[in-house]
Amino acid sequence: MFKRTYITTFLALVLLVTAFGSSQAQFAGPIDATTDKGRSLYVDYAYFRSIDPEMIRLDLYYQIFNRGLEFREENGKFVADYELVVAIDDDDGQRLETITRDRRVTVESERKTRSYIDHRTSQVNIDLPEGKYKVKFTLKDVGSGRTDRRDLKVKLESLQDRSPLMSGVEFVQAFSKKGEKEGVFDKSDLVLIPSVTRTFGREDDSRLVYYFEIYPGWDSISPVVVETKIRHAAKGMKYRDTLHLALGDQPTKQLREISLGHFTPGEYELEIILRGRRNKKLVEQRHDFEILWTLDGMIRNDWKSAVKQLELYSDNGSYLPPDGLDEMEDLETTEERKQAFDQFWLERDPTPGTAENEFKRGFYYRIALANDHFGMHHRAGWKTDRGRVLVRYGEPDQVDDVPFSTSALPYQVWLYYTSGRYREFLFVDENQDGEYRLQFPYDGVY
Repeated sequence: MFKRTYITTFLALVLLVTAFGSSQAQFAGPIDATTDKGRSLYVDYAYFRSIDPEMIRLDLYYQIFNRGLEFREENGKFVADYELVVAIDDDDGQRLETITRDRRVTVESERKTRSYIDHRTSQVNIDLPEGKYKVKFTLKDVGSGRTDRRDLKVKLESLQDRSPLMSGVEFVQAFSKKGEKEGVFDKSDLVLIPSVTRTFGREDDSRLVYYFEIYPGWDSISPVVVETKIRHAAKGMKYRDTLHLALGDQPTKQLREISLGHFTPGEYELEIILRGRRNKKLVEQRHDFEILWTLDGMIRNDWKSAVKQLELYSDNGSYLPPDGLDEMEDLETTEERKQAFDQFWLERDPTPGTAENEFKRGFYYRIALANDHFGMHHRAGWKTDRGRVLVRYGEPDQVDDVPFSTSALPYQVWLYYTSGRYREFLFVDENQDGEYRLQFPYDGVY
């Protein structure tokens, strides 16, 4: 009772200060579901040759996050139903195809129903002639009736020519060799799970992976050159390689992997140029993607941030940072830094001698989670108040979210009660700019 009374009183005081301090005070509205931070649906596409030489195979990728669905409890589990409608129009607005998918999602725990990271990825494949198209995705959550919409503009060019040509580019989240069972993600002898958001760089995903196909021309199977460039949005060229390929009479598959250890976080552009005889440019494609962060990159290029992140590691729920970090921050060589970094996690490995350090993996999973959902104004998510609490204590057991109220500023209350000490954190959007700031007590203990 004391905790709730304290929070209510605090919010009332915040409201009074805002009301009397400025006659222009405004209250923030609900979070815009069309922004990246509120998305439950992501979409992307690539295109390839079809079995029918007059057609092109369009692969439409989509990713649906649990946070956009309303779950109900059934027999000890939690289920949600949704309907996805994919409508394809030609350039004149004429409807060509409507594809509907009715699906049910079942999860084992209540926590997964509001997870920021859990999602379902799938795709729809359709053959179309060359041309321009508008693809409209509509996700309807059956439980709440909410909808989320995304549109794509698609241009399909013929993949049949006398000179070699190149397919679209599929960014890849995971891949494996194809088994006996047919699946929607099959590409010849491969199974490719698309990276719909085109984001890379987490500790367990420190590679850029993408796939495309090169098709021989009608009258030429001469060698080609594949030139690859990666540019940072602000810092220019960061990577370049050249690959010489001898083409056969069948498509040449290219599953490329590029290590991201030397890349800093940010927005990038992948450029692929296909060259033929006498270095003639045959095809050029450019695609945007994002690198969130890599541990190797931070150790080499942003050691201070790498150490600052370690300050958020909590031993037994302690609010104090681990010992020895000041000395770590003073290290200068990459070798010294790596050695100290590895030793830090070795001392905190719950299962020494095994390949995986569960505490380390969980910690950087939460860093990625914070970066994905709490980044503000070019500020990394783990540096925000909500991000820091998330990294230190994990996902809350309960979130009371009040984005709009006639009697208070937007606020959230995060509750932790299923394990460890009971904690209650209050975050208030004091400046009504979308950044929720932590209020006292900062350790969540009243």
